[in-house]
This record gives sequence, C-alpha cells and structure tokens, in this order.
Amino acid sequence: MWAAYNFWVDPHLDARQDEHTAKKLWASPAREYRSPELFHELVVSAHQTKSGGRLLDTYRRQTVTTGRRLTALAGRANVLFLRNEDMLPEHVDAPLGFLHQLSNFTGLDRGSFSPAGLHTMMNCNDQKGFTTECGDGSSNASSHRGSYEIAGGRKMLENTRAFIYLHYQEECQIWAAEFGVSYPDCVNALPPVDNDGV
Repeated sequence: MWAAYNFWVDPHLDARQDEHTAKKLWASPAREYRSPELFHELVVSAHQTKSGGRLLDTYRRQTVTTGRRLTALAGRANVLFLRNEDMLPEHVDAPLGFLHQLSNFTGLDRGSFSPAGLHTMMNCNDQKGFTTECGDGSSNASSHRGSYEIAGGRKMLENTRAFIYLHYQEECQIWAAEFGVSYPDCVNALPPVDNDGV
C-alpha cells in the first residue's frame, strides 16, 4: 500500500481530477504531495475518506480474490505463494527461504539460479518499471528501501503498519490458512476473544 501510494496518482487526493486518466499516471514530486504522516492519516481514516477507503478496499479485495482465482484456475498444488520480503537480496538464500521453496516447487536445482539475478532488485523505490536495477542487498540499498523521493525520502511510519494489520487481520488469516503465507503480527493484531468473560 505504501509503494502504491507513492507510485500512483490518486484521483481523490491529487489535483489531477480526471479519475479515468489519473488511474494510469505515476505520481510526480513536482505535481503531487506525499508524506508518511498523510499516508498514516489515510490509513487511520479508512472509510471516512475516499482515498483511505480506496487504499484499504482495493488492495484487500485483490489480495484474497487474486489468490483464490489462481488456485481455482490452476489448482493449489500448481501455485507458489511467497512473501515479497523473503525475495529481498539479503534473504533469498536463507534456509527454507525463497530459493529453497522455488527450487522445491519447480524441481530445478538451486545451483541453476544465477547469483547475480538472485541478489538484484528491480522496480523499487523511485525506480519505476522493470528495466533498472535498484538494490543489491547491501546495507546502503537496504537503508533506502521503502523510501521515496516524493515522500521526502522517508519511510512509512512504523505505527502505520499496526493500523494496516488491524484492517487486514481477516485477510492475513486467509493468507495463512489458504495460501501458506504468514504474517504473525497481522494474524495476531487483535487478542483472541475470551468467550468466558475473563
């Protein structure tokens, strides 16, 4: 959600009013305003603002319906779900991580994957599109990950994540149960309800 907020023009938030055209435009620091604080307010406002509701609902629906459509079309055994953060250059070789799962799923030998490709990132931060390398797992690249020029080079506020997890708890439970993708902090965003009144 943070990346999309910084990448795309929002027809309800930005001055470019044509909703049909705005959906196709990348946000520009010269034309649009972004900040971690404004993003936080939109997440907290949820359905009290069009932009907050759009941020939450659009991605919430897609995260479940896309996975379910894929598994209905191809069969659960033929779809591999992975967490984006497990594909980061510094984590790709972790035991039982991305490369291990990909190798087991495809039947390809781990040694067949090019180390150069495994430790490279595309389409991140301000590098929009799939043609420019933008991260190699170094500490310098990691420190800038999740920051955008349009937002003053700052990252999403950490307490915003907690609100996103509250909004997405049901989806996180579905991801864990149906797709094998677990975000424990999201699944457990709210304490379990004690039906005994204790």
